[in-house]
Amino acid sequence: RTYDPHIKTTKDFPDEVISFIRLHPLMYRSVHPITGRPIFTRINTEYRLTQIVVDRVAAEDG
Repeated sequence: RTYDPHIKTTKDFPDEVISFIRLHPLMYRSVHPITGRPIFTRINTEYRLTQIVVDRVAAEDG
């Protein structure tokens, strides 16, 4: 199940979802774009994004 219209906030997540997120730290914290704002802003397009790619790099602070 990927979408539930009754869930309006993370406080509404079931306990099993919260446990899964805590056990998988890559999903525990948000990943924000470098620009600090959304990268994709178009709506009602003919294409659909089906994958997400994350690249790990060394941070300046180590």
